[in-house]
Amino acid sequence: MTGKNTNYLLTVMVFIVALYAFYTKYYFNASGWFLLGLTLILISYLSKINADKKYYIMALPLPILSLICFALEFFY
Repeated sequence: MTGKNTNYLLTVMVFIVALYAFYTKYYFNASGWFLLGLTLILISYLSKINADKKYYIMALPLPILSLICFALEFFY
């Protein structure tokens, strides 16, 4: 997958999975996918503006929360 719009296509696919998970009532799983999509948008924006390392570190809790949501769906 190469090209300019790869990040946008990946983000759209993640949000489609999140909507499907909400539709099937897997709420923790959907929340994890939604947070993962937000992380992809934030990381692509930060890389576009050439942000400092501290902003990437500030974005780190989003994928961690996403993993926690996936784990809650698995064990709940």
